[in-house]
Amino acid sequence: LSGGAEKVARLLFETYRRRGHRSLLAVGLKQGTDPDVIPLPPRPPALGRRLSERLARMRGGRHIPGFARAREWVAQWPDPHRVVAELRGEEDFDFPASRRLLDILPVRPDVFHCHNLHGGYFDLRALPDLARAAPLVLTMHDAWLLSGHCAHSFDCQRWTTGCGACPDLSIYPALRHDGTARNWRR
Repeated sequence: LSGGAEKVARLLFETYRRRGHRSLLAVGLKQGTDPDVIPLPPRPPALGRRLSERLARMRGGRHIPGFARAREWVAQWPDPHRVVAELRGEEDFDFPASRRLLDILPVRPDVFHCHNLHGGYFDLRALPDLARAAPLVLTMHDAWLLSGHCAHSFDCQRWTTGCGACPDLSIYPALRHDGTARNWRR
């Protein structure tokens, strides 16, 4: 286990089971073989990767000089909307599996208990739908949900008024450009 939030979520998951409850743990990255730990499928590959795979199918088995190098170059292309979002300093919420969580789980839960939702696996825009499907509890292990990007604001108080003009974009989860005011509103 890596962080404190992960340890707490795992401990609760195991305790519920020991007490006779059906408990499932949805995760961004599954470790181990427990069938009740459900990995959220990763988002589809970036545009370049999809194009590269299509090129390989079109080529068939024919030898084409320079094809491997061209395919490798195309595979590096990112999705344009992700590039624009990064340039705007937007937090990455593009994880479609979050919106399909009810379809992914083997049973409909009686309650959702969410822990840290940052870390590149969850779309916060799925929370309202999940809350309509079952009661939703959100345990905050850091201040990320209150701020425009940082898990720990330290001495900065901008999160109380809407962020913007961030004094330290390198704080986890780091941003390249200041989109903190927009992220705070989102």
